[in-house]
Amino acid sequence: MQPLAAVSTFEANGISIPAVGLGTWQSDSGDERVKDVVSSALRQGYRHIDCAAAYGNEKEIGEAIRESGVSREELFITTKLQLIYQIGIMSVAYLVPKRGISPET
Repeated sequence: MQPLAAVSTFEANGISIPAVGLGTWQSDSGDERVKDVVSSALRQGYRHIDCAAAYGNEKEIGEAIRESGVSREELFITTKLQLIYQIGIMSVAYLVPKRGISPET
């Protein structure tokens, strides 16, 4: 096993994912610095951005990504869902087939 400092990527489903990403927690919505920090990180070579809907800064992160010129295929954008969303997703996944409804209808 390699020391953590030596690990720059990890494999998942045959894809190499950057092991270090830019965290955006406590980056307030409406704060222009969020966009500036994400833009700077992308210029410096970051390709993994860690987000969450609860942070409320999706707009700024999205603007930085769009304006960066980095193709979407190069980026790994991770997120977290609050429990209420997870329960909703699980409910739909369970109830829809039980009702005889396909996701396409």
